[in-house]
Formats: sequence, C-alpha cells, structure tokens
Amino acid sequence: MADVPLKEIIEPLNAKGDDLKRLADNGNKRIEVLDELRGACLLLMIAFHAFYLFGTRFQFFQQAAARLYETLLPAQPAVAALFILISGYSMRLSENPKLRAALLTAAAVGVSFATIWALPRVGILGMGVWFGILHMLACSKWLFVFGQKLFDKIPSLIGLGLSMFLFFFTASISNGYVGVPYLRLFVLPQEWYHSNVLAFLGIHNSNFYSWDYFPLLPYFFVFLFGAYAGKAVKRDSFPDFCYNKHMKLFGGMGKHSLLVYLLHLPALYGLGLLLQQIANKLAK
Repeated sequence: MADVPLKEIIEPLNAKGDDLKRLADNGNKRIEVLDELRGACLLLMIAFHAFYLFGTRFQFFQQAAARLYETLLPAQPAVAALFILISGYSMRLSENPKLRAALLTAAAVGVSFATIWALPRVGILGMGVWFGILHMLACSKWLFVFGQKLFDKIPSLIGLGLSMFLFFFTASISNGYVGVPYLRLFVLPQEWYHSNVLAFLGIHNSNFYSWDYFPLLPYFFVFLFGAYAGKAVKRDSFPDFCYNKHMKLFGGMGKHSLLVYLLHLPALYGLGLLLQQIANKLAK
C-alpha cells in the first residue's frame, strides 16, 4: 500500500473543521438580511400610509399624494406578503414565541382601542382598525404556537406547497367563494356574509370597514409558508453575507418593527397637521 502524504490527510480535516466552525458561528448569529428586508417592507408600508393620509386628510399635498399612492398601490400586496412571510420564518428563530404573540396581541388591542374609541372622540373619524396586520400576525403566532406539533408532522416541502395552494384557494373568500385563480370551485353560503362576525376570516358584509385589514384567510397561509421555510432552510445555512450588516437604517427598523409600526401613524398624522398649518400660513 502506497504511503499517503500526511499533508493530504490533514488539509481536508482542517477544511471540514473550518466549515463546521462556520456553521456553528452562523448558528449563533443574527440573520441581518432578514431584519433589513423587514425594515425595507416596513418603510414601504409607512410610505403607503403617508401618501394615503396626505391624499385623503390634508389639502396641502392632496393630489400629488393621491397619485403617488395609486402608483405604489400595486406593490402593496407583495410588500405585505414578504413582511408576513418573514414573520412566519422568524417563529423558528424566536426563543419565546408565546411572549412575542402576547406582545403583538396587546399591541393589536391597543391599536383597535385607539382608532375605534379614542380617535373619534377627538374628531378623527374613519380610521378604525378592527382586524389589521397586527391582529392577523398575533392570531397566526398563537395558531402556530399551539399547532406547531401538528404542523411539523407535515414534511417541509409538502407544507410549503400546501400553504401556497391554500393561500390561492382562499384568496377570494371575501368575494363569496373559494377556488383557484379565475375559477370558482365552491360558492360559500350567502348567509355567512349577512354579518361581520367572521370578518377576521375574510367573511363580511358590504358595510364592513377597517382602515387596515388583513384577515386570517388567506394571509395565515403566507405566515405558515414562512414557518415551513424556516424549517426547510435552517438558521446556519444562509450564505455568509446574510449575517453581515448592509443597511443600518433598514436593519434597525426591522429589529424594532413593532415599535416603529406603532409610532408611525401618530407621527405621520402629527406631521400632516404641522405641514397643513404651514401651508395655510403661506397661503394667507
């Protein structure tokens, strides 16, 4: 048997050791790119809300803001879906998912209280949030927390495909039916749509209004898709650049997304009032 140089034995072992060390290090690192993507989505959501507010509530920037809102509107579903998907993935990273769900629940209740009860008493009408994105995320987190053992019995790839299918299958539930795009497979009983008791599921009558509205159907399945993605793509398996900081503004917003979301509407409304006063003085 020919002698094998010691160098040829040691180098592959060192290389394998380096790879294992990199995986171990990445397993302990924060995935910065997820924070940055979440922050970018949040910034776009703030832009949607700003242009909507300025286009409907204030006169100084009304026409331009309305045009900008209409221009950005087609991108809104994709931005919201990415934000929800990242939230679902993050459930696999959370050390205390029940606490996160409880915080979101408290924030959602606070938003509803402020917009439905408090704002009308100071003359701000038409901004009530009955079931917005915070409500949907809170409910999705609780459903995942209590149903994780059941969800995890489904293989990741099947879960991803099933989540995607169920999203499209229930996407038209607010219109009275379920099915695949452009094909009504099942028309739902119209009696379900006589009240708004099931509005959290996307079933409501024509009088229902929520300034921010994200029903569980179909959006829970976007969240679930993210959760299955988190099972399929482990924390330590991203490319190395994903663990580095690239855009500090987006990353900071993503890390503190709940706080930023809660503060952005009061800040935008206050900014609108200030700019309106300035515009009125300049017009005199």
